[in-house]
Amino acid sequence: MTDDSRLSLDTKEFVAGWQSIVEDHVVQDLIGAVRGLSAPESGGPEGLARHLSHAFQITAAPGGGVQAGVQYLCEMAQQARPNGAT
Repeated sequence: MTDDSRLSLDTKEFVAGWQSIVEDHVVQDLIGAVRGLSAPESGGPEGLARHLSHAFQITAAPGGGVQAGVQYLCEMAQQARPNGAT
């Protein structure tokens, strides 16, 4: 294996590992947000679907991204909690 191909493989392995770490973090944030936004007092499944639709638009917008969409969902879930409880 040449040095160039090994460097390419190392880079791909690094990116895959990094994406896994980021995904684990995002999933933990999403679990809390989805639970809060799907609760009956937050509009149930329809309320969650509306928030997800908006989060997808944020994610796809220029300057958006997955983290921006997840942040929106977390903020909406926080606002939906009575008295901002965690």
